[in-house]
Amino acid sequence: MPSPPPSDPDQPIRMVRRGHGVVPRSVGHRSAQIVRAATKLFQDAGFRNVSIEQIGAAVGLTGPAVYRHFPGKHDILSQALTTQVELVGQLMTDAELRGSSPDDQLSLLLDGLGDLTAHRDVSTLWRREQRHLQPAELGVMKEYFVQLSDHFASLIVATRPGIAPSDAVVLGAAALSVYSNTSGMRGSL
Repeated sequence: MPSPPPSDPDQPIRMVRRGHGVVPRSVGHRSAQIVRAATKLFQDAGFRNVSIEQIGAAVGLTGPAVYRHFPGKHDILSQALTTQVELVGQLMTDAELRGSSPDDQLSLLLDGLGDLTAHRDVSTLWRREQRHLQPAELGVMKEYFVQLSDHFASLIVATRPGIAPSDAVVLGAAALSVYSNTSGMRGSL
């Protein structure tokens, strides 16, 4: 399972690969502002349609000043996706800590995913912009999603002991796909 998030929920995490897991590395406050602004711009207009100047303007910086925090627009996208992935990790950790049983943990995780999907629309950025990641970055992200899927399947098995693990994986993937595809739905949740 991913490492717990930092105590400041507004501070994004930069994920790095070490050994067999994904390890968070925090970034500064100003960088976090840039990532939040860029995330919204990327979601609204698309990665290719957003300039460094627009990202800077959204946080009161010039375009060139953004380069003091990130080497390029691609690095901002990578951090934005990492931050969104870490939000899901935070939900998993919270469900584990607050849930008194696997059933409670699964319910808390589903509630958290529903809230995250309804209010932050994290899936749009991932679904539409992951193609801009470098192969190594994409591999780390996919590794994280495998960890999430495995965790989800283990909760399903724990709540429904008679289910085959392979069926739990399918059920987990189906449930997670519902949350990851809401961005294409019309109307509000």
